[in-house]
Order: sequence, then structure tokens, then C-alpha cells
Amino acid sequence: MKRFYLLVLIIIMVCITAFGEEIKLKIDGIYKTKTMNMETMNESDKDTLVKKVKNFYKEMKTFRGQFKEEIYLSFIEQTQFLTGSFMFKKEQYFRLETEENDRQLIISDGEVLWTYLIDDGICYKRTIKSAEDINALFEILPIGDFDLNFNVNSSENAEFYLLELNLKDEIQKNISFEKIIYVLNKKNLNPELVYLWTKDGRILKLLFSNTEMNQELDDSQFKFEVPEKVEVIEY
Repeated sequence: MKRFYLLVLIIIMVCITAFGEEIKLKIDGIYKTKTMNMETMNESDKDTLVKKVKNFYKEMKTFRGQFKEEIYLSFIEQTQFLTGSFMFKKEQYFRLETEENDRQLIISDGEVLWTYLIDDGICYKRTIKSAEDINALFEILPIGDFDLNFNVNSSENAEFYLLELNLKDEIQKNISFEKIIYVLNKKNLNPELVYLWTKDGRILKLLFSNTEMNQELDDSQFKFEVPEKVEVIEY
């Protein structure tokens, strides 16, 4: 199955930028609230949940909403923040816009990836196939056979499921994350929060809001025309 969750990959690898302190620690507080009174699921219920999640994300066609991201970089002991909106559909169509300072538009029609730095008047262009930093991180949401590469633990409370994935010791594949936690809404399996621990010392915390799945998204929303007087850099 061709995987299509490029959204957070772009957030992580392309448009990390610093935002105000008002976001700081908010994601941890929301995580604590949503995961209160969690109870460990038995093996049978866990297996049922894993199958349900895999089938759900396999069938998903579109996804849009808003996000906040907090990235802790241990090697420089710095936390960075990002906020914005996104929309995407299968076969690598996506559109992401960051808000406030250092405004950026990142857009793909499935073949070409554009990164437009609005305030700088610069636009970067490359093919999806050449974007190795994107293709290396397709594991950011629970799609595909994630249970083959990770040991899975699960728990639940009245409103949410929590899936904790820990990379298996014997896995030799080029997987960037050692540990992942997903907090999924019980009613619709929408992602509420995602925590990721990378092998290079980053902790990534993503908070989604106002999400909608399988809504009609016209392909025209994923087309990009270079504005006048904007420099284009191909790489």
C-alpha cells in the first residue's frame, strides 16, 4: 500500500520554526488530561484494536485540520514551536500553511513538492521522489503493518485509546523513531496527539484540532503557481 501521511513529515523536516512561549508546555498538559484514568487492555482487546486502527487508516482518503507542534532538540537543549493548518489526500497530495511569524506554504500535487517562504520571497522546488528526508519517515501515524516493527502496548479510558509503540530490538530497517505514542479518539479514531522519540535525540509532540476525515477535497487546492518576483531554487 502506498503510504500517504506526509503531513507531519513536512512539519518535522522542512518547516521547523520558533513560535511564542504561549504554546510551551500546553501539549503536555492536554496529554495528561486526555490520558487520565487509563487502564491497560488485555491481549485480545489489544489485538482487536490494532486491527481496527490498521483497517481505518488504510481506508482513509482525506484528512484536514489544524495542528500545533513542539520539538525538543536534546543536542542543543532547545524547544521549538510550530502552528498552522493542513489538508491532504491519498497519493501524496497535501497543503500545509504555517501561521504568524515565518509564514510558509508547503504544497504537493503528488509529483512536485513546493516550499514557499512567504516573508523571504523564496520558493524551493523538488520532486517527491527526491525528498529522501520525507520518504524516510513514513511511520508517523499508525498506518500499514506497524505492529511488525514495533512492540505494541494499549490502554483506554472513557474517551480515548492510547497506543504505545516501542521499536523491536531485532528490527534493522531504516526506521527513525524508537518510540511512538498515539492518542486516538474512541468515537472516530481521529488522532488527537502524537508523541515521537527519534534516534537522533528529538522529541516531537503534535496536537491536532478541528480535524475532518474523508471530506471532498478538490485537486485544485493542491496546485501551486509561483508568485511574481519570487526566487525559485530547485534541488
